[in-house]
Amino acid sequence: MAQLEKVSKVRLYEQVLEQLNGFIERGEWKPGCKIPSEKELRNQLGVGTAVLRETFRILESKNIIESRQGQGRYLRHIRPELVSDDPFLKKALDKSSLLDVLDIRINLEIAAVEMLITRGTDEKIAKLEAHMEKQSWENAVSPEKSFEACVARATGNVVLTSMIIDLLKLTRELEQRKYLGYEKWRALTDEHKLILQAIKNRDLVAGRAAVYRHIYGIKEKLIDESIDE
Repeated sequence: MAQLEKVSKVRLYEQVLEQLNGFIERGEWKPGCKIPSEKELRNQLGVGTAVLRETFRILESKNIIESRQGQGRYLRHIRPELVSDDPFLKKALDKSSLLDVLDIRINLEIAAVEMLITRGTDEKIAKLEAHMEKQSWENAVSPEKSFEACVARATGNVVLTSMIIDLLKLTRELEQRKYLGYEKWRALTDEHKLILQAIKNRDLVAGRAAVYRHIYGIKEKLIDESIDE
C-alpha cells in the first residue's frame, strides 16, 4: 500500500484531506473500511492532533466518514447527492457510488425481467427485440431509450419503470461509460441478447442468471479499471 507523505505548508488540513481523498479515489480505502487511528495518521503525515481532528470534522460534516463509539472511524457508503456540491470529493467517490447504484439496480432489473417473463405479452416482447436491434453507443446515452428501461416499460409497472430509469440516470451522471470505454461497453451490451433470449423462452432461472451476470460483469470491469489506474 502507498505511504502517506509528510505535509508542512499552511492550512495543513487541506493537504491531509487531499491525501486521504486520494486513498479513496484509488480504491485503497473501500466503503465500510476502518480508517487508520489518529496515532498512525499522525506518524505518517507528521501533523498534530488538532489538524487531524479538523480534517475528520470536515469529512464527518459531509457524511463521508462516521465515528463509532469505541471502534474508531469508518468510511461510509457514500450517496452521490451528499457530495454533489463539492467537485473535489465527488470526483473521488463517483466510482464507489456507481458500484453502490449497481447493487440496487440488480434487484430491480431482475424483478422487471421476472414480471415480463410471467406476464408480458408476445407483442411486447417482440417490440423489445426490435428495439434492441436498434441499440447503439450513441442512443444508449439516454436512460429512457436503454434496453433496461424498455424491459421495465414492457412490464406495464409504472413505479418499477420510474425507479429503474432514475437509477439509469444516476448511472449516467456517474459516467459509467467513461470508466468502461466502448469495447467493454459493447461486450457487456451483447449480454442483453442473453437476457432477451431468456425472456422469449419464458425461462425465469435463465433470466435471473443473465441479469446477475450482466450487472456483476459491469462491477468487475469497474473494479479492474480502478486497479489498472
